[in-house]
Amino acid sequence: MQKRASFGYYTSLLVVTILFGCNNSNLAKTEGNNAEIEDTTPITDAFNQWLLEQKKKGVFLGDDSCNIDFVVEHNINTMPLNLPDSNNTDFWLGDVNGDKKKDGLITFIADLCDGGNGAMWTQFQVLVLSNDSGYRVNDSFFDSLTIDFDGFIHVDSLSSNTFFGTYIEFKDGDGHCCPSIKEEFTVTYDRPMIRFRKPGFKPTPNSFER
Repeated sequence: MQKRASFGYYTSLLVVTILFGCNNSNLAKTEGNNAEIEDTTPITDAFNQWLLEQKKKGVFLGDDSCNIDFVVEHNINTMPLNLPDSNNTDFWLGDVNGDKKKDGLITFIADLCDGGNGAMWTQFQVLVLSNDSGYRVNDSFFDSLTIDFDGFIHVDSLSSNTFFGTYIEFKDGDGHCCPSIKEEFTVTYDRPMIRFRKPGFKPTPNSFER
């Protein structure tokens, strides 16, 4: 069964500390007539720890420093990112690794600190997977899927161990808002290879040397 809950439904985003804080119940809700309520605290705890580590690495800035004045003052060459509000973050549940325990998929698009939309296509995809000692974060699973393609992917949903998403590719002349190519795909955790739903579709090969 496909399970999804917007972070806005049961969590609040505390940008200052870069934490996703759960409300008192720490619950995610299963879609469907017989709505099942599940405790997601171990998953969100692991994700919170990952967020703190990313902040220490400088991947994300807090609200107090995510502005153009801070960037200029500290001579930062690339425009840094901030976490989005909770309405722009999605949380999916499923038994991804087949151990009969719930795992989490969290996706979000970070905000650019200059207030522009330059990062509107940059989706972060974070898996929180169960193991014998609790939960661990895997933030690199999707990175290798498009290494040979000229485009990139957005992951849209999760059902059991199958991910559903959209392959996106810009062609010459496309505006920043409007890529020419959007194709649906699926990929499973135990077989990390993109399978396009459109028969015969082939993405443009990556022209960069590796």
